[in-house]
Amino acid sequence: MFTISNLSKLASRFPRNSKSHYGFCTSILTPRNIVYSDVVQVYADESGSFLNLPGRTISIDPRQSISEFKESTLQQYPDIKYIKAFDEKIVEYSETAPAFLLLKENFLLKINEEWYSIIAETENPLFNVKQDHNVRDKTVFKLFEDSGHTMRHTATLGKFISSLMTDISENAHTQVDSHIIKTIVDKNLFERSIEAKAQIEIIDMKLAFLRKKLASFEELRTSVENKLAFKAKKRLRWFSTFLFAQVLAVQYGTYAAFSWDVMEPITNLMGILDVIIAYSFWMTTNKSYSYHNIGQNYIESRRHKAYKKADFDEEEYEECKKLITLLETQKSLLSPKIDDLLRALQLLDKQKAVGDEEDD
Repeated sequence: MFTISNLSKLASRFPRNSKSHYGFCTSILTPRNIVYSDVVQVYADESGSFLNLPGRTISIDPRQSISEFKESTLQQYPDIKYIKAFDEKIVEYSETAPAFLLLKENFLLKINEEWYSIIAETENPLFNVKQDHNVRDKTVFKLFEDSGHTMRHTATLGKFISSLMTDISENAHTQVDSHIIKTIVDKNLFERSIEAKAQIEIIDMKLAFLRKKLASFEELRTSVENKLAFKAKKRLRWFSTFLFAQVLAVQYGTYAAFSWDVMEPITNLMGILDVIIAYSFWMTTNKSYSYHNIGQNYIESRRHKAYKKADFDEEEYEECKKLITLLETQKSLLSPKIDDLLRALQLLDKQKAVGDEEDD
């Protein structure tokens, strides 16, 4: 249990204004100055982690440094002149920083003159808390983990305590009492709210880009679906014409050209042919033989080919919708409204349930 006394002692063990030992360098850019070329998510499989950028699949080996990651990417794609990695505050990662940092938090890649926003694959966006990667923070987080706290408690309490320790170390010349602690707590809570507001602004920028991208996908998808629906109706009219022609042929052969004695076996064969067609349709589609199902089967059987012909990427479309849901959940989790928070937690439960079903 943390008390004022042992918190002060723990804070005094670390130097004031300690910097990251990974040597980040700052940038004059701001998130509002950036125009995204795309927003993608980090994926992982047995071979490792990778990014599906337009026309490129970039692998991230956590054992490499940022410099080695850049070199391997440049070798794989000679058309890339340069590549830089930034966090969401537009602070560039040092060349010597380990590449696994890119898998811990959202980040930005600048490839040539194009900016890509990368969303890390985290267990829970509510607790995707960025650490400053210094000795003090690692000690605090390790202390909470060793004490048996959950990932949620470790992330939220760890960062909060780490911030308190920073302020206490900066005020080591004064007597640390309950009044000082209360003032520091109020200050840190205020800073957390400002940080949450800044994160919401960044999320809004990503959502605006993704919604615009999704709108273009929806427009193209609607156009393809309308063309397929028109062709399906056209083929249903042909099918109806075929059935009507059978009826006319039977009537003409029975009462005009021939007699029923001649047309009876022909009519029987026509009936058997229709039964074979209906049974074959049911066997191949597992659907009842009806006009609606015939039309839907035509659309479904030709949808993928039509999408490919129209340059409609189904996987990218689904990923875009998934990212929008993820970012909306993150935004709700940062909202000061309790209704938004509860709604976001429900979405997280649904996403987890879907993920468990896919794993099974």
